[in-house]
Amino acid sequence: MTSTKSIGLEKAVEESKAFDKIVCATYSQLAKEIYGTEETPDLAVFAYGSPGRYEMVGGDSDADVFLVEGKRTPQSERFKKELEKRLAAFHFSKIDMPEWGTLDEARTYLEKSLILLPTP
Repeated sequence: MTSTKSIGLEKAVEESKAFDKIVCATYSQLAKEIYGTEETPDLAVFAYGSPGRYEMVGGDSDADVFLVEGKRTPQSERFKKELEKRLAAFHFSKIDMPEWGTLDEARTYLEKSLILLPTP
């Protein structure tokens, strides 16, 4: 007999796999349209978040996506806007994509936004 916990975990894993497929397929298609290839120079997408939270398994999930750019270009700006628009077509409750995305912006965010506690 399968336990309720096991069914919940399986559902969370399947939801995570489905989300990864959506992000990868959307990214690949958009890369072909904007860059003419699936290879995107100095651009990468990361899907993150907790697949075990209630929103994910309850059918009301947001899309947590971070687009990292080596440097901002007109193509990467267009890519980011279009990626957000296309992911919205999958009816996520919201698309959570940080405004900062270049490596320099990420570094600044980490240096100024996090408080490091001294180790005992």
